[in-house]
Order: sequence, then structure tokens, then C-alpha cells
Amino acid sequence: MTRFAIAVAVALLSAPAVALDVRAVIDGDTFVMDGETIRLWGIDAPELSGDCRFEGVFARSALQTLIQAGGVTCELPPDGQDRDGWRLVRQCWVNGQDVAAELVASGLAVDWPRDSGGAYADEQDAARRARIGMWSERYCRPDWWEGD
Repeated sequence: MTRFAIAVAVALLSAPAVALDVRAVIDGDTFVMDGETIRLWGIDAPELSGDCRFEGVFARSALQTLIQAGGVTCELPPDGQDRDGWRLVRQCWVNGQDVAAELVASGLAVDWPRDSGGAYADEQDAARRARIGMWSERYCRPDWWEGD
């Protein structure tokens, strides 16, 4: 069972019955919490339009499943980047799990070394070796990412 499948199972089994402070998931790396739009630091996920829109929907669904487990905490990332245009940039965890690391490890987002300094390179390499998510042959190879 992949880390993502385990995370989904845990999230579904432990989802709280009360309203969460996360109001909406916009895409695979952006959500709204406490009235603020949050972009996950250090990663990039497929968009909801264009050639990889199916993968974008899947990434958004995965992010929604992860954060529905509750216990979302976010803070300024290690590089101190506060904003990406109109969005806050934050490093976020759910019950102690780094959300961005889980998405990259599941092959649903890529490490964005321009911002992360390679913080999620190990997770990306593991997903690539396991040929999961965007690293499988059936997945849309996004043109927004210039990796091999």
C-alpha cells in the first residue's frame, strides 16, 4: 500500500464530524483557511485546466482528503517567503505530517527547488523510482515542470 493510500484511509477513518477551519481546496497546492488563501511552500501541483487537468483534479482531491483529517497547522516556511502574489505561502502539517511532502511522495506534486531548495527531493525521487502518480507511464507529463 502506498503512503498516499494509507494517508487517504487514515483521513477517511478519522475525519472529524465538526466543521473545520479549512473552507475550500482550490487546487492541488492551494486552499483557504481562516479566510486566507494558503499556497503550500516548496511544491507545485498540476493545474485544473490545460492538458493535465485530470491530474490537477486528482491532486486537489488528494489535498482535500489530507486536510480533512483536521489538525491543520501552518507557519512561515524556512526561507521566510510570506506571499506568492495574493496568496500566503506556508509550510503546513496535518497531525504532524508535512502536507507537501505527502503530495510529492504520492507523485501528485513536484518539489519546487527554486523555493524549497530541494526540501522534497527525496520524496520526489522515491515517487519517481516507484513510478507512481506523475511518474507512471499513464500520467500526463506536465509541461510546467522541466524535470526529466
